[in-house]
Amino acid sequence: MAYAHLTIRSTVLKMDVKVTVIIPESRKDYHLDSIDKKYKSIYILHGGAEDNSTWLAMSNIYMFARDLDTFVIMPSGYNTSWVDTDYGMKMQTYISEELPAKMERLFPISNKREDRFIMGESMGGYGTWYTSLLHPDRYCKAVVLSGSGYVLTGGPIGGTGSGAKSLDVLAKERNDSGVDMPEYYCMCGNEDPRVEIRREFEQFIRDNCPNIKMKTEYWPGKHDFFFWNQAVPKALDFFGFELDPERVSQI
Repeated sequence: MAYAHLTIRSTVLKMDVKVTVIIPESRKDYHLDSIDKKYKSIYILHGGAEDNSTWLAMSNIYMFARDLDTFVIMPSGYNTSWVDTDYGMKMQTYISEELPAKMERLFPISNKREDRFIMGESMGGYGTWYTSLLHPDRYCKAVVLSGSGYVLTGGPIGGTGSGAKSLDVLAKERNDSGVDMPEYYCMCGNEDPRVEIRREFEQFIRDNCPNIKMKTEYWPGKHDFFFWNQAVPKALDFFGFELDPERVSQI
């Protein structure tokens, strides 16, 4: 599997931005690579103080994804929490609208909802919830790893732009609207400093949002890539990709 570090122009952000892309290829027979094939895609949102290179450098995503027919797209979100702000970056608009459009023009990537997935850790976990709740029609499944920024306020969150809503309000609105929601898989380490806040938010979803399907799993681990690397094969399996059990057992 190939990978590339791209610099593209974002008209939404009004600047050049970095994107790392893992590109599927046949590693055994080049005749199997078809110019007519449309591939699935996984968008990975990084955590705070990280960038587009972090997951390639710190995680095992390349090791697993190189045997899968999927693009893995890792943008830089800076410390924006992946949201639009009134006086800063329109990062949410960029990752949910502009970036998929650009990727699907540059690469043979399917634009079907059932072929598009999203996941993220820490700040990127919050971004995964926020993005998929805002745009449930664009993502089939979502994986949240040790998501940060959860608040149960019942109202707006400061710093996310005028009209922005907390995750609990947004989730309840989506649930009550009856729209088809992505399926969620949330994972977190038992020793994570904010594990109880995540449990509280997930309980809110169970109690108030019966139309949102959510699987949760906790096991010993902290807020780091040692834990998240254990979660990667679980996430890929949840997305429907077939993994080598022998390789998974070694993680």
